[in-house]
Amino acid sequence: MRYLSTTRTAGALLSVALLLLLLLLLGSCQKAVRSAARGTLPKAAPAQAGGAVFAGVSVAPPPVTDAQLAQGVLDRWLAAQDSGDFSAYRALYAPAFAGVKRVGTKVKTLDRAAWMKDREKMFKAPMAVGSASMNVTADGATLVVELEQRWEQGAFADLGEKRIVLDRAAALAGGAAILGEEMLTSRVLLTELACVRTLYPDA
Repeated sequence: MRYLSTTRTAGALLSVALLLLLLLLLGSCQKAVRSAARGTLPKAAPAQAGGAVFAGVSVAPPPVTDAQLAQGVLDRWLAAQDSGDFSAYRALYAPAFAGVKRVGTKVKTLDRAAWMKDREKMFKAPMAVGSASMNVTADGATLVVELEQRWEQGAFADLGEKRIVLDRAAALAGGAAILGEEMLTSRVLLTELACVRTLYPDA
């Protein structure tokens, strides 16, 4: 009889312990539900600019290629000239810039100050600048861009191969990236206005 009494007591204590455990688990579940209702559960990290977040892990955007960097600078360079925005044009040129100006058989080497003085005169009248066949080569911290340029203003136009050297880091930052510029060849073109002036000099 004493054994049966002890067994019943142990069983009762075990039942009470299980009941207390269930109550604790129920309380924890209710607390989690209330927290979720108040919006206090941890939130996923926001996506970083230019990237994405998957399962809480930030994914970086794909790297910019050298061709994309060069094209971005070239687009701003062309737009500044076509729109006559000398300030935007000047902002693209690095302090250490050195350029070679070639028109026909005439060749001049200019530093940044001399280049800007020469180019500022050209911005006083509308011009049209176009490019084609761009090729980009990485050379250490610089990008060497070779292209075909057509330049026209008034009765004058020329076509030739141009080389532009870019500071890669400055191009990536959107700053003054042009370190060098040179017309490798220049062929003077006959424009419609030049023809009219030749045929009708008094017009």
